[in-house]
Amino acid sequence: MPAVDVSIVTYQPELAALSELGRSIAEQAHGLELALLLHDNSPEPKIAERLQRLPALQEGFARVDVQRSATNLGFGRGHNANAARGAAPFLLVLNQDCVLEPDVLASLVEAAAGDDPKVAAWELRQIPYEHPKAYDPVTLDTPWVSAAAVLFRRSAFDAVGGFEPRIFMYGEDVDLSWRLRAKGFRLRYLPRYAVVHRAYRVPAEVKPLQVLGGVETNLCLRARFGGIGSTLKGLALLGGEILAPQDFAGRRAGLFRAGFRFLAQWPYFLASRVRSTAEFTPRFAAWNYEERREGAFVPFHSRRESPPRR
Repeated sequence: MPAVDVSIVTYQPELAALSELGRSIAEQAHGLELALLLHDNSPEPKIAERLQRLPALQEGFARVDVQRSATNLGFGRGHNANAARGAAPFLLVLNQDCVLEPDVLASLVEAAAGDDPKVAAWELRQIPYEHPKAYDPVTLDTPWVSAAAVLFRRSAFDAVGGFEPRIFMYGEDVDLSWRLRAKGFRLRYLPRYAVVHRAYRVPAEVKPLQVLGGVETNLCLRARFGGIGSTLKGLALLGGEILAPQDFAGRRAGLFRAGFRFLAQWPYFLASRVRSTAEFTPRFAAWNYEERREGAFVPFHSRRESPPRR
């Protein structure tokens, strides 16, 4: 069975939740050579020290490497730092608030190891709510993979330079996915393999940081993948958002800041333009990147929990 580097980026993590994640991985480590690569972005040095001593992050791993940075590197740069310390042929990227479902890991790695070499990533299903993007029901190809829970082929990840370091958080997975597809790689969604990811308290919950970060990244991706015309459309869309009624406090000011941060980075993303190919054409649907399918917010039940009473 191939070796796997497990990459987790933390920021002021709940130790109980992180322990649950660690145990869910360790209980499936039989027959696998797992290295745990953890990067902590928390401002307090003592948090990384606690993580190094956390029992649930020690058992089941052939190697445990916990590092921290003096400043918050963000999501993508944290995973890049982890990847640079590993060498396994597969890199499993997980959010700190995920928990693997039972009997997932070995089957996922086996499926990846036997897949087409042009497949660069395998996304896991999220419980209780799937991501609403569409995917091909036959090939399971998907337009992009969510970095909350995804297995990457390291050679492909390295071939495109990993995550974009200038995207702090939100949308960095779309950028990486599109750069992979522009290089001729495929991405697949494997709904048989799942993680519990409590990202939403209620279906389609509005998260201010996600909204504002997503707007900034969307404009950056328009500059990189869509060019000047698409970027101007995005800026016009931003203007309409700024004038629209606020659905959370500070939204209008946050959108202004997101727009100004993008303008400072526009030359960089325009200079790193990625062209469409016969296999890859970027899609912008307002602030989204794909067609959305009905039924995505129908809840799934975790095998780790007692079934609900009827």
